[in-house]
Amino acid sequence: SAYLPRHSLFVLSAYAGPKFLSFLFLWICLLGCASSRRSGSKCRDSDFSRQPHRVSALLAAASALSRQTGLAKNRDAAYSHDRRRQLPHQALCGGTGVPGRYVFCTLFFDGGLKTLAFTWGMSHYHIHDKIRHRIEELGQDEAAKNPDAPTMSPIMAGGLFTITKAWWDTLGGYDKEMQIYGGEEFEISFKTWMCGGSLHLVPCSRVGHVFRSNEFWQGQVYTVPGALIHRNKLRTAHVWMGEYARIVELVIPRLPQDKPLGDLTELKALRDRLKCKDFNWYLKNIYPELEPPNLAQAMTGAMRNPKFNCCLDTLTTKNQEIGVYPCHFEHGTQAFLYGKDTHMLRVAEHNFELCVYGNPAKRRLPERSCTEDFSGQGLSRYWLYKEDTKQMQLLDAENKDIHPDNLCMQAVQIQTPKSPFDLVLRKCDPSRQEQHFVFVP
Repeated sequence: SAYLPRHSLFVLSAYAGPKFLSFLFLWICLLGCASSRRSGSKCRDSDFSRQPHRVSALLAAASALSRQTGLAKNRDAAYSHDRRRQLPHQALCGGTGVPGRYVFCTLFFDGGLKTLAFTWGMSHYHIHDKIRHRIEELGQDEAAKNPDAPTMSPIMAGGLFTITKAWWDTLGGYDKEMQIYGGEEFEISFKTWMCGGSLHLVPCSRVGHVFRSNEFWQGQVYTVPGALIHRNKLRTAHVWMGEYARIVELVIPRLPQDKPLGDLTELKALRDRLKCKDFNWYLKNIYPELEPPNLAQAMTGAMRNPKFNCCLDTLTTKNQEIGVYPCHFEHGTQAFLYGKDTHMLRVAEHNFELCVYGNPAKRRLPERSCTEDFSGQGLSRYWLYKEDTKQMQLLDAENKDIHPDNLCMQAVQIQTPKSPFDLVLRKCDPSRQEQHFVFVP
């Protein structure tokens, strides 16, 4: 594959200055990111620096994995020049770190990408230690005994991996309807796992990601339309996640009318032709850390107060107080899931792992972990939604009976730092319209 040598880029920067170099990087990336990835190895992203021997580490890992699965016929074949042929259904990726600021030689891996997971909003989720613990506990992979061995990873960064051309072509490459970037890492990872292959991180193969320096750039350098990225991710969800796409839709903002999802017929036909496993299999075998909320016994969407036309909102905070904000009906910060069986109100934006609590003493509604017990602090995570009166009433943390203070959610029209409204707990009164909340899908 052809790419501009690093030394020539530094020579260029000496003449044209660092801003021109960064501008050149930006245009190479934007003009070619989506289309060049589909073109295979003709182009490469400009914001990565290879570690010496990165490729040989990947090929050695492919050889080792091929011997584990019995695909190598003999030792000589396993160590042949093109080791990738020994494992045709394998995809391998290296770790991602941060190179030296001006000299591309040292990679620092604190905060870099290792194994990569994701949330129900299809955002990257860095839980490498949790995945490692599961692999060691269950004895999955050679990595269970050797931390330097290839480790199974739920997904990978979308442009940093090695794969045979035959397997790449069989999988259909990237979705041709995707634009710019975002979503391709999910699509190729799902296809690899669910259609008979596997995806492993090779710790000894490393790549450096070059970030823009604040010394030369301030603020947002360029904008990427969020709707395009959301569309990419939703296309992947509707093809590969089956019924779980509904959960993704609850978290990801709605697409504008001028950006439809597009035709998915060809992608679904590929999935059926390859007899790929479903997403239930993926959750059970590859990514059990991602727990789906129970939609069968749930009310979902925005919680709208008709009197003020405001909705419950995280106000872009986490583990803070839940508020209300003028309804935008784009999911995201205003998406919630109320379990009729659990009586818990989960926050979709935070992967359904955080819940809305009631604090009777302060009459406020903090956000906390759904799995922890905060009753010792006087908080309760249990609610009763009364469909007849449209009220959300606080339950006692100990026995799930009606809280003795008889408190309900109530919207008030008062200016706060982030909203023209506020959310409080007040004595339940069915006649007060400020206490009426309806779920809007």
